[in-house]
Amino acid sequence: MRKEGGSQSPVNANVEPTVISGPGAPDSSADRGSTLSDRYVIENELGRGGMARVFAARDIKLGRPVAIKFLAKAIHDDEEKQ
Repeated sequence: MRKEGGSQSPVNANVEPTVISGPGAPDSSADRGSTLSDRYVIENELGRGGMARVFAARDIKLGRPVAIKFLAKAIHDDEEKQ
């Protein structure tokens, strides 16, 4: 995605996403101030749809902002079966 004036989005394409799943993984009821995997602190909800919710968070280890997406449980269960 490009911003007006031709500059590129600040998203770093070289960063691999972190997937938190299995026992102890968060459900879709994240609250402001919640900590995930002793690393990410939820700041606020950015958006939601029929398939997922997206939150702004802070990576405690790297000290930078991140976005975290929670897939709806039914979607997540379908992906694990594949």
